[in-house]
Amino acid sequence: MKKIILLMLSFCLLISCNGQEKKEVTETFDLDSINFTEEINPTLKKIGFNLTNMKKNKFNPPLISNKDIDFEEEAEVWMLIDYSVITFTSPKNIFLKGFSLSGEQLSFDYNDKNQKIGMYIINIKNENKGEKLISLLENKLGIPKKNTLISSQVSHFPSGTNYKKNILQIGYVWKNIEGKTYSMAKYYDSENNTYLGHHLAVTKSDDNYFTEVLSGEWDVISDILVEN
Repeated sequence: MKKIILLMLSFCLLISCNGQEKKEVTETFDLDSINFTEEINPTLKKIGFNLTNMKKNKFNPPLISNKDIDFEEEAEVWMLIDYSVITFTSPKNIFLKGFSLSGEQLSFDYNDKNQKIGMYIINIKNENKGEKLISLLENKLGIPKKNTLISSQVSHFPSGTNYKKNILQIGYVWKNIEGKTYSMAKYYDSENNTYLGHHLAVTKSDDNYFTEVLSGEWDVISDILVEN
C-alpha cells in the first residue's frame, strides 16, 4: 500500500505539482543549456515541476544505489548552507548533450537568495548506461583527468556516509570546458566487484564554493579539482 501511495505521489508531482489541469510535457530540455545564470523556478517549470508548492525538508538522498540502498521516487527538497537542493527522478524529456536521463536521479542546487542554479548532479544506477555517458563525454569534451582509490568511507552529497565494505572509486574530471567543470565518480564494492553507481556533477568552473564542496565530499576527484 505504501509503494502504491508513493508511486501515485511521484506521478502527480511529475504531471502537475500544483494541482492544475494535467498536460503532457513534450518539450525536451537539455541540461547542457544551463550556464548557471538561470533561476531554479523557470528551469523546473520547463520540465513540469512547480517548486513553490513542494514541501521543504531536510532530506538526504542516497548517492550510492544498489539493491539495499535505492533512489527515492518523489521529488524532495533539502537544505545546504545558503543553498537548497531539489532531487527527483528524471522524466523522459531531460537530456545531457543529447543523452537521455529518463528514470535517473537528478538534483539541482540553487542559491536561496537569488534562486540561481549553482550545480546539478546526475546519479545513474545502470553500469552500461553510465559507461555510455562517459564515452559520450569523452567524445564531446576530450580525455578527462582520472584518479582511482579504495576507501571504506564514501561520501554522499552533502554529508558523509560510512560503509563497512571497501569501495573502489574511479574519478573523471573535465575541467573548465567552455566555463564548466564536469566531475564524475564511479563506485564499486571492491570485495566482490559489485557495481554501485555513476555520479556526475556539473558546475561553473570559477565557482569556488561548489569546487570546495565536491573536493571535500568526493575524495577520488579532490586532488584534480584543487590543482591549478
